[in-house]
Amino acid sequence: MPKKTPAGDNPITSQSQDELGRVGVAESVALDIRSIDASEGYVVGLMGPWGSGKTSLVNLVKEQLRAEPALPVIDFNPWMFSGADGLVNSFFREISAQLREKRDRDYGALADRLDRYGEVLTPLVWLPVVGPWAGRVKTLTSTAKKFKDKNQKSAADQKRGLSESLAKLDKPIVVVVDDIDRLNRQEIQDVFKLVRLTASFPNIIYLLVFDRHRVEDALSEDGMPGRSYLEKIVQSGIDLPVVPGKLLLKQIGVALGGVVDDVGGVDRFDESRWTDVLFEVIVPLIDNMRDVRRYAASARTTVQTLKEKIDLVDLLALEAIRIFLPDVFRAVASAKAGLTTPSSYGGGGNYESPSLKAGVVAVIEAAGDDHEVAEALVHQLFPAGDRHLGKSVYGSDWLKIWLKGRRVAHSDVLSLYLDRYVTDSMAAHDRAEQAFALLSDGRALDHFLRSLPADEQEDVVAALETFEGDYPVEAVVPASVTLANLLSDLPEKERGMLGFDTRIVVTRVILRLLRRIDDEDAMKEAVEEIVPQLTSLSAKLEIVGTVGHVEGLGHKLVSSEYGAELEEALAAEIVQADEESLIGEWDLLRLLIAPDRLFADTTPRRISVDADPRFHEALVRSAMSNMRSQTLGSRQVHVPRTLAWDSLVRIYDGEPNLAVVLQKIDENATDTNAEVREVLRKYVDGWRPETFDYEDESSSALLA
Repeated sequence: MPKKTPAGDNPITSQSQDELGRVGVAESVALDIRSIDASEGYVVGLMGPWGSGKTSLVNLVKEQLRAEPALPVIDFNPWMFSGADGLVNSFFREISAQLREKRDRDYGALADRLDRYGEVLTPLVWLPVVGPWAGRVKTLTSTAKKFKDKNQKSAADQKRGLSESLAKLDKPIVVVVDDIDRLNRQEIQDVFKLVRLTASFPNIIYLLVFDRHRVEDALSEDGMPGRSYLEKIVQSGIDLPVVPGKLLLKQIGVALGGVVDDVGGVDRFDESRWTDVLFEVIVPLIDNMRDVRRYAASARTTVQTLKEKIDLVDLLALEAIRIFLPDVFRAVASAKAGLTTPSSYGGGGNYESPSLKAGVVAVIEAAGDDHEVAEALVHQLFPAGDRHLGKSVYGSDWLKIWLKGRRVAHSDVLSLYLDRYVTDSMAAHDRAEQAFALLSDGRALDHFLRSLPADEQEDVVAALETFEGDYPVEAVVPASVTLANLLSDLPEKERGMLGFDTRIVVTRVILRLLRRIDDEDAMKEAVEEIVPQLTSLSAKLEIVGTVGHVEGLGHKLVSSEYGAELEEALAAEIVQADEESLIGEWDLLRLLIAPDRLFADTTPRRISVDADPRFHEALVRSAMSNMRSQTLGSRQVHVPRTLAWDSLVRIYDGEPNLAVVLQKIDENATDTNAEVREVLRKYVDGWRPETFDYEDESSSALLA
């Protein structure tokens, strides 16, 4: 069974894992090594930039060398040792230890000689020169000199004996020293001094693996270029072949496919954008297989966490920026507003804060030479930021599209990626997706919406607008019935100056559902099916008013004749309804004035002052609203309670009757009707809002 390709930055270890077709290169290098005349030692350099796959190729070469007729291969890792002294001693000890593992008599004797030679080369670093020994430094120095002279003679003898033993071998020993370019400058110099010291031993072939530019720079000193120094030591250089662009692209695809498979697949992937994002943002940042593996390994956790919440194309693009252009990534986080705010978003005419453009420009500047990648990132992932670079302009109508597609172009989605924080609107959209899946099942939809916290239900319904173009026709009737009946139980929420009230929020979604039917006869059939299932006259008023032809209210979804029939039937129901049943209506005032104000040629409903006080209370309460106003230059919104006074006067046939109504409500005073009594008393006493024509507001709200 083939071995699985290593994850992350790990090199491959055998030809079964080779995905770049480098087995042939490894065979050629191994053949060259086998053909070397190593009677006086030899040094081979395998060179390539960081991340080019040098270690992987060396592993393939070692696999070839260990095949019959096998050559002994010794690995020496200079990372494990520091300092020239420790490096020399450890080098010979490490080689001797690995030779002993081969359980060959000749190698055992050779290992002993290597140990002894390493010992005599080790300087006298153990001699203390501080503390109680400080007074004896002179004596110690004299002793050390005599010991050094003696060791030099011993080293020459040991080297001669070691050379004789190595010369007797029937095949050379290959010593591999990898990752030299990862050492610091001094350590690189120490390694090459070690090689220079030992390179003349017979039957020792060094295979040094490094980045040429890094090593040449480290070896340059005192006016002598590092390349000249390197050429004196390395007798044969092999430059690692560059991975062809097509092959690297294939490996990117394979790696990302592995990420998707590992996380169990993804649900959100915009194929229409993938090719452009891949070639304009991701591919330019990846130079080698190390980059590929590093990218895939780093992206895996993010994809696992956010695969169901953010489009995969955006995830993979931002992960590439995070990994390879961290300065740009930080700039993206700082420029969130500039990248996600559409043109004229939030009002304010043509003015917008200069900080929006400054943030986007900072993203480009942070990229330096990779500015084209940053510009592509803005264009492909953040269309709203395009205009700051002199390109396309996107308005706020795109926000719904970006949110639906879970693209980071929407600020809530970008916040989720950057902060792993789900905003309230994002949470509502998540639940709206669940509700959308239930649109065709009225009972299931009703159960789901009512299972949500009451203060979240309206937001979820509002978020259903995002899916407007995808409403199934078969969902029109059950979903419209469910939403219209839900209206009576939705609590009013605090709103800003421009916020829609609850009724309008829900009716907007119902209207968009009804518009999915484009045939007049089919619309009539749908309405005839919807109306009988509505549980309140207020809900019927919403449906009848929406589909009919009332000026400023209806959207003419049915014929004028059929609309008139619906209005007449509803007006009759309203006029004939008993007070007890009307008390429970959630839009009582608007309902009672409908026959008079909306539907022509009907008898208006008049209310007697002798009606049940509970009915008076319910009617006055339904006439109450918040008059939202805002002072120029101030963010504070004022919300005094007001009454649709003119409508109440019409229904009660005069202001004097409303004074009697107040008296009756006062006689049944409770804590729950205190606000009703307070507001009604203000009006009976003559108070009116000075800067607000409630009659106009009432009419517009009625006809909205």
